[in-house]
Amino acid sequence: KQANHPSSRSPEELKQKALALLRNTKVGLDVEAALLTCQLRNFNEGVVVLLEKQGLFKDVLEHYMSLKSLDGVMDTCRRHGGQDPQLWISCLHWLAACDTLYTKEVQETLTQIEERELLPPLVVIQILSQNNNATLELVKGYMTRYLQREMSQIQEDKSAIQAFRDETESMRKEIESLRTTAKIVQSRNCSACGQTLDLPSVHFMCSYQGTPCSFHQRCLGENENECPLCGPEHARVKEMAASLRSSKNADVHENFFRQLEANKASDSQRFSTVAEFFSRGLFS
Repeated sequence: KQANHPSSRSPEELKQKALALLRNTKVGLDVEAALLTCQLRNFNEGVVVLLEKQGLFKDVLEHYMSLKSLDGVMDTCRRHGGQDPQLWISCLHWLAACDTLYTKEVQETLTQIEERELLPPLVVIQILSQNNNATLELVKGYMTRYLQREMSQIQEDKSAIQAFRDETESMRKEIESLRTTAKIVQSRNCSACGQTLDLPSVHFMCSYQGTPCSFHQRCLGENENECPLCGPEHARVKEMAASLRSSKNADVHENFFRQLEANKASDSQRFSTVAEFFSRGLFS
């Protein structure tokens, strides 16, 4: 019986029993009172259990931050970052504010932010620039992957531009042909309903899948000025062309790498170059 007396149990046994009690969902526990008790007695494990029990993952993270517990901060983000991705952003802010630069943890956090697309690169650079120990090497992998995606997008845009140029040239030739050459309409069936054409009918100069676009007037409804078959595609082409016209020039990237190379002797200058280019919105 003496062995079962509370005073005979080790502190670790008592702690584990208390944690088991806090985790027990069947116990009618006053969570707020229990949390206050744990805080007053500096029972940090109990504080974490109660906060997690309520789904207060941000509070758990802030608790570990107040204790300056790197392991606690990272473990919280790893376990709950899927449910609350904003934890990774808070983690980056905290890591940047630390006196010690935790390179491995910063890179892990950057990977999560990149994969989840939580922050634009400019904001990431601005956050890390608060730490005097931050260098370009810290964000080298992150920046390399981002710039590779940008370059890949530029190549896709170039291919699309060339395709649009070819299509535009083809359209110009077709327009010239329409202006100078008579076009005989031989359609016998409505392109909408498939029935034999009768008057009144409307014939468009375009063709859909190699077939001239001709319609009963009644099949067009109120819109007689645009082919219902080719109109959506024409609108899509116009939208893409407008988007490409507003895209940035590839020379921006070449200039960026040239300035990085010029400042290769100083990590701080290279980091400033990265921040400057993102602040000017040249990679967005």
